Amino acid sequence: MKTTSRLYDIIYGELECHRAEIYRSNNQLIFNQNNLMRKTLEYKDPYFIKMLQETLFYGTSTINQRERFEREFLQRFINRVIKYQTVDLFSTYLATFVSEYQELINYCYDKYDMLVLGQVETVSNNNSTSTNKSNSIYSNLPQNQINMNLDIDTLDYADDNTITKSRGTNSGTDKSTSSAYDIDALSKISALKEQIFKDMDSLLFSQLY
Repeated sequence: MKTTSRLYDIIYGELECHRAEIYRSNNQLIFNQNNLMRKTLEYKDPYFIKMLQETLFYGTSTINQRERFEREFLQRFINRVIKYQTVDLFSTYLATFVSEYQELINYCYDKYDMLVLGQVETVSNNNSTSTNKSNSIYSNLPQNQINMNLDIDTLDYADDNTITKSRGTNSGTDKSTSSAYDIDALSKISALKEQIFKDMDSLLFSQLY
C-alpha cells in the first residue's frame, strides 16, 4: 500500500483540487498531466505559482527571491518521494527549515551576482567653477595716480582700459559598473547552496531509493 508520494504527485493533486478555480480565473483549462511537468520546471505561470505558494510553499514568503528558490527546489526534487504521509506535515517542515536558514538563503541569492561576477559600481560627481579676469592698462602720459588696482573694473587716468572676464561651470555624474568573473567565488557560493539543498533533502525526502 502506498503511504507516501512523489513531490510531482502532490502538485498534481493540488492542481486537481484547484482546477475549477483555475478555469474560472483563466477561462480555460491550462493544465493537464502531459504538460504539468513542463509547467512545473519552468515555473512561470502566475496561476500555477499562486496555487503552490498558497499550499506547498506557504513557508517561503520570507525569501527575497522566492520564485527563483521555489523553481530550483522543484527542479531538484520534483521526482523525489517525500518522507511524510501528509502534505501539511511536509509543508510545515519546509517552512521550519526556511525560517531557520532564511538569512543564509537570502544571502546566497541576493549576493550571487555581486560575489560571482565581482560587480563593482563606481559613481563620481564632477562639479567645478572657474572665473578668469584680466585687465589691460595703457597710458601715454604720467598721471597723478600711478598705482592701478587690477581687481576693480574701473581704472582712473588711463588712456586705454580693456577688461576681459570669463566664467565657466561644469557639473555631471559618471556611473560605471564593471564585472570580473570570479570562478573561486562561484565555487564557494555553489557549495553553500548545495549544502542547503542537501540539508533539505535529508529533512524532507526519503533516503531509500
